[in-house]
Amino acid sequence: MPIGICHFAVGVSGALALLIWQPALVSHYIGNLTKNDVFFVLGSGIWAMIPDIGKIFTMGENGIFTAFHSSQWSNIFWGHVWMDVNFADTAFVAAVPIAIAAILLFMYKGVI
Repeated sequence: MPIGICHFAVGVSGALALLIWQPALVSHYIGNLTKNDVFFVLGSGIWAMIPDIGKIFTMGENGIFTAFHSSQWSNIFWGHVWMDVNFADTAFVAAVPIAIAAILLFMYKGVI
């Protein structure tokens, strides 16, 4: 479970980083996100978890979702396989990206 939270937090952090440091790039490709930025951020977190859909909808041990999850193609979802291979499934692993996402959220809202 902590690694799933880690995936979501990394996706949220990536979207917030884009909104903070490259707002012109985001508005050029996606449009004005003044009112809909929360959907962009949450959608990015969900995007990071898409390779884990096989864990939600079990299709057998050798299903297509399991094969996709372990392939390098799932790295386009904010480095999903890289995180699964290089990080242990502990609460500390989830705490670091959550802290980074919180800092980026404060920066985006102008608190920091």
